Amino acid sequence: MNAKRILDGLMGKSNRVLNNKHRFFDVFTRSMSKADGVNEFNEIKSDLGTVFSLVSDYLHGNYKKVSKTSLLLIICSLLYLLNPMDVIPDFLIGIGFLDDLAVFTYMIKKIRKELDKYRKWKNENVSENE
Repeated sequence: MNAKRILDGLMGKSNRVLNNKHRFFDVFTRSMSKADGVNEFNEIKSDLGTVFSLVSDYLHGNYKKVSKTSLLLIICSLLYLLNPMDVIPDFLIGIGFLDDLAVFTYMIKKIRKELDKYRKWKNENVSENE
């Protein structure tokens, strides 16, 4: 499975989602619900939590220093997660989310610097508000 090719294929739809804040919020909330409790995501749980936090802060207008490319990669990954009939269908117990894990792992690798920058911003803002 080639995660880059999958994400590239979703780029057009992701751009439309990025340009519609209500649709972005819907994709985000449905993805959070679906990802919650998926055991396959345990190994990337911390990074995935950071991705969800970044998107939440972006959608609420608290954090705008994220690149469009990073947002598009995140949206592509979220759209892939929501697709029940992806490379390995999600209903296959035990292996159904392995392809989703590969896509998210690839996305996290590509936006690692963005996530580190966001974590630093988040830590500084939490410290200031205490």
